[in-house]
This record gives sequence, C-alpha cells and structure tokens, in this order.
Amino acid sequence: MNWKDYYARELASEPGQAFIREKLSRYPQGDPQLAAILSCGGIVSFPHTSIYYSGELIARLVGTIYHLGIPRVIALGVLHQGVLPEPFRSRYQEFTALGSSEGRRETPFGPILLAQVPQPAGKLIQENEAMLAAEFSLDIFFALLAAGARQRGTTPPSVLPLFISATRDPHGSFAPAAQLALRLKEHTGPGTAIVTTGDLVHYGTAYSTPQEMAAKPQGQAELEEFFLRRTQEALDLACRHDYQGFFQIASQELKDDQRQILPLIGEYLGSGMSYQFLQFGLSDYSAILEVEPPCLVASALVGFLPG
Repeated sequence: MNWKDYYARELASEPGQAFIREKLSRYPQGDPQLAAILSCGGIVSFPHTSIYYSGELIARLVGTIYHLGIPRVIALGVLHQGVLPEPFRSRYQEFTALGSSEGRRETPFGPILLAQVPQPAGKLIQENEAMLAAEFSLDIFFALLAAGARQRGTTPPSVLPLFISATRDPHGSFAPAAQLALRLKEHTGPGTAIVTTGDLVHYGTAYSTPQEMAAKPQGQAELEEFFLRRTQEALDLACRHDYQGFFQIASQELKDDQRQILPLIGEYLGSGMSYQFLQFGLSDYSAILEVEPPCLVASALVGFLPG
C-alpha cells in the first residue's frame, strides 16, 4: 500500500474536503484540554490514520493552535522505515532526525511555510528530501492546518517538521534521544508549540501472526480495553525513563510506530513527565487493506505534560 498516495486521494476528494471543513468548524475555540497542555509546555500527539478516523482529533488540535495564536510549530513526525528507498532503508539507524530542505509544503487547502532545520545541523538533524519523498505521517496535519487557516482567513503558523528515525542506537543506548532533546530545547520558547504523531497500536490480520492473535481477546470492545491498558503500561515505563522496557512492549506487542519518538519526548519533558489520553480507539483497516477482520490501527489523542 502506498500510504502517501492513499491519503492524498482522501484529502483531494470532495467528500474528504467536506469532512475536514465540517470537523474544523466544530472547534472555533479549539479544545480547552489541549490548550492547557500546550500552554504549560506540553506536547500533543495525534494519529495519522485515515482522515475519517483521525480528522476530528487533528481538527481539535488545529483549532487550539489557532485559538492560542501560536506562530510556530515543531512537528515530530514518524519516519516509516518501510517507505524509505534504498540505500537509506538499510542505513535507517544512522539517522536521528530528518528535516525538509523545502521552503513550503503544498496541500489541497493551500501551502504551509516550512521553517528550516536549525544550523549547524550536525549529525543529529539532517536534510534529505530523497528519504522523505514517500513519508506521509504529517501530511494530514499539514492539510488541516492549511484548511484551518483558510476557514479563519488567516495565515498558518510556520512549521518545522522533524521526522524521527532512530533515538535508540544499534547498541541499545538511547543517548541520541537525550542529544536531540537538547537541540530541541535550544529552539523552543514562547510562541512555539511541539506536536507529534503516532499510531500507537497495529494489530490483526495484516500486522500480527496467528499465534499473537490467538492470545488476544476477540471482541472490539475487549481489544480496545486490552490495548489501552498495554499502551498505558508502556507509557508508564517511558515516563519513568525505562526506555528499554517501553521499547520492548511498543515494538514487539503494540507495533507502535511512535516508539522512536517517545524517548525523545521523555528526555525533552524531563523527570516527572506524565500523560493523559483524551481519546483512544481502534480503527478498522480491514476494508482499506482488503483483508479479513480484525485489522485495527489505534487512533489516539494524547497529551504529554512536563514534570
């Protein structure tokens, strides 16, 4: 599945654009819970599932960004290893974060101006458009940010997209996460919000072995309860800076594509970091992937708070 093309078709379609406009119109003043998280220096995580699953969650965030008048956003995207072209795919762990060298990102609702990677970039943050050509994790966010500006008759905030590759080095150390967190702190302050994206669970016929599925609950409600609990247990470990324990659950059981980003968030927010789920659900991907159910991807809105 070419997810970049799939989501581009959703965003370009008339039903998709009408859906986005309607969701944005629900949040003219944003979401007070999200406003509190961003105002205290926290980080908001949104999903990058189909717009029909993620759209309202992202609309809540976009409405909040405009209501607060935030002029600059740092967006931490997932760098999906599976969409990387060679030779980059086999060198995945050589990169901690990738930024865009382009000055703008086009969307069906107008352009988003992109801030440039802080210089000197060094080895932590590199610019490489070839590696990002098929990456899609921030595309829906960009589109809703542009759509929100159009609805409000205003200019979108500038966005510095950083796609996180490997905060865990090949030897199992999370030192790159701590180093990148220090770089982020040099470029944040009043007027800057940090957001991130992640699909915290991938489960079912397209993602799991029969043995994995046999050991899990069978019903939708039971699966949501199970995976919410396991996701909370994984995040509890990340909040205690037990990144190895978090990483094991996130990669092996949850198949969480945000697993490289959470250690960075933990290092940035520091000791005592906490989180709160504003919404968690498992979205049905069986029709999208044309497989037998269950095939589920988490659509979650999560706030991470500094200690």
